[in-house]
Amino acid sequence: MGAEVTVLTVQFPQLGELDDLFEGRVRTGFSTIESVEEVVFALNVVIGTSCLSRRERAEICQPRAC
Repeated sequence: MGAEVTVLTVQFPQLGELDDLFEGRVRTGFSTIESVEEVVFALNVVIGTSCLSRRERAEICQPRAC
């Protein structure tokens, strides 16, 4: 039994690096509001982290969501 892992990021170079590092065992994708919603609603467990500037958070987070 194994986990299905999805990693979303806003940094395109990391996508290729993650693919190489995990040899295709994880799914990767560009992080958008839509892609996060799609992935989160399909999963049993969500482990999240972010490293965003204050300006980036203000642009992404809507008052209803944060």
